[in-house]
Amino acid sequence: MVLSPVPLEETLVCRTHTMLKDRMRADLRVYRGAIQAMERSTGKAFDKAQKLAEIARICFEAARDRLNAHVSSHQCEVPYVG
Repeated sequence: MVLSPVPLEETLVCRTHTMLKDRMRADLRVYRGAIQAMERSTGKAFDKAQKLAEIARICFEAARDRLNAHVSSHQCEVPYVG
């Protein structure tokens, strides 16, 4: 039997935390892409890109808020493992 120097509760990963973090990162990628599209656009294409960027921003912020609320509700913050 191998004993871990890290307590068991610290090695467990909260699946909900992982899912919410992945969702937030995916929404951030979409938001960044929308900003890049906006930078390359002019005229009506810019207006459309701006609206899409705003929607992407709202989605990212909502995902971030859900993650933060989840972490606050039961302190499941997963430490960074580099």
